[in-house]
Amino acid sequence: QGHIAFWSVRMRPAKPLAFGVLSGKYLPGVAPGQDTRAGRADKRIIETEFREESLQIAQQLKAHAESRGISLAQFATAWVLANGLVSSVIAGPRTEAQWQEYLGALDYAFTPEDEALVDGFVAAGHPTPPGYNDPAYPVGSDEWNANHTYTGGTQNQIIQIGASSVLTATANL
Repeated sequence: QGHIAFWSVRMRPAKPLAFGVLSGKYLPGVAPGQDTRAGRADKRIIETEFREESLQIAQQLKAHAESRGISLAQFATAWVLANGLVSSVIAGPRTEAQWQEYLGALDYAFTPEDEALVDGFVAAGHPTPPGYNDPAYPVGSDEWNANHTYTGGTQNQIIQIGASSVLTATANL
């Protein structure tokens, strides 16, 4: 965990479900329901997380999570919580049922097999798919550089950095 752990820096990631993509409710090749953020064409999900590649990965993760007896939302939240650099998670449930689902992640112990699966979907230090560029933080811009300065060591990253990626596996820190 390199320099970040040395200085006791911790992260508080927001949107661990990537605007709902990691809830598994969106299906590849299927128009989203009108009652969803994507169905209402919310700019941030449409420009970032709502990509065919991300929906396909989410469905594969959903199948894995269900084979472990948990939901994809619980799996995604457990992955964030398993990171030693995370101090807490900023979740945004809209309903009591969504909040209860988040809480179920506290009972799941993320395994090395789980981590290997997630790491296999994403090249080290890249969002899905490699080369994707969030229009709000174009690679090389001042905004991107301010949020992506890595020096030495490796650390499994959080499901998203800002809203720029659905999955970011291992980044050099």
